[in-house]
Amino acid sequence: MNGILEGTTLLLKSLLLKPDMLPNVPEVYFKYFQFLPVLGIFFLLSLILTPLVGRLALKLKAVYFPGKARKAEKNPYDNAEKHIHKDITPALGGIAVIIPLLLALPLFLGSSNILTPFLIVCLLLLVSGFLDDTYNLLPSIQLATQLIASIIIAASVIDLSYINNPFGGSLDLNWWQWSTSFLNIAWRFVFPGDLLIIAWIVLCTNATKWVGGIGGLLEGNMIVAYLLLFILGIRTGNSFLVVVSIVMIGGIAGSMIYNLPPAKIFTGSTGKTMYGFIIAVLSLVNGAKVATTIMILALPLIDAIYVLVSRYIKYRPKNLIELMRINDTSHLHHQLYSMNLSPLQILLIEASISMLFGLIAVLTTGAYKFFILLFTIFLLLVGIIYINQKARIKKEEALKKSKAQSPESKYSY
Repeated sequence: MNGILEGTTLLLKSLLLKPDMLPNVPEVYFKYFQFLPVLGIFFLLSLILTPLVGRLALKLKAVYFPGKARKAEKNPYDNAEKHIHKDITPALGGIAVIIPLLLALPLFLGSSNILTPFLIVCLLLLVSGFLDDTYNLLPSIQLATQLIASIIIAASVIDLSYINNPFGGSLDLNWWQWSTSFLNIAWRFVFPGDLLIIAWIVLCTNATKWVGGIGGLLEGNMIVAYLLLFILGIRTGNSFLVVVSIVMIGGIAGSMIYNLPPAKIFTGSTGKTMYGFIIAVLSLVNGAKVATTIMILALPLIDAIYVLVSRYIKYRPKNLIELMRINDTSHLHHQLYSMNLSPLQILLIEASISMLFGLIAVLTTGAYKFFILLFTIFLLLVGIIYINQKARIKKEEALKKSKAQSPESKYSY
């Protein structure tokens, strides 16, 4: 337990439960429960701030229009069909989660070569998300912002110098290294490992962002992911991972009260972009536990890759920017929704799958985890293909039925 608290401030330690407060809880479990006050504080903060942010969003007209009422003139690539909510709903909900996080981390963790670049990047993405929710930015601008943020993280002391081999040994990714100091912060770039960091962060950011097509779905998946990362942080004694995870769990849980269908406010790009970004960074801070994080985010990652490949095959875009502009209803949650499942049922299904594979990732190590990872990817890919086929057949049957019942059908020969 003492290892977890290393690097934390007296303020954080004063908020934690003391062993005599829960005398009947064994120490092996107490190290998890001691953070309950922090969880409660940020849950209440988010619960209070979210409706206030919603009012601000309405005043700024940072809202999501339903279906065909969607105003897409600011972004010609926006797709009205993906907006399945029925009422005009404020965005910016992620602000109520992210701003308390940014204020808390320096108070709880002090300053460090990891924390300072992390806060800089989070501020950049917060501003970008705010502008996207308000002005509906073009995909190219959003992608450029993500790349800048990823490069800053890669240039910090967060490196990917090697990848562990599940059968023993490791793959060296530190062929060349550059380091300097700027603004009293250490910066280091490792080639080619840090190039993989950039690709990894952009993938995680967009994979989780695309989950947010139904109220509460993103939040449910993210609570599961951060809970599993919190458990990993406790087990490895990583205070940065523990603090960020528990603050995010509390904040997202508080905002989710208003986000469950029918949603009163949406997380918006301020949250959707940052939730996955933070998870990607935490996996690197936690000793490059990339394989574990892949399993924790297996569902959104596999769904994102499947959608990108299927869109490329269908639309044949000329480049990555054109591919990112494509905005259809091919994601898993849209397919499940077309099969007449309710948003709450979709939330429970996806969150349960994420919890199952995430727990397996946390509880397994070495070669076992490698084989389970491959099996997880295969299983999810087969499942997504099957659900897409079932949804396609159902849509075709519904289309035939509507044509057969149309008023003109009785005059056809």
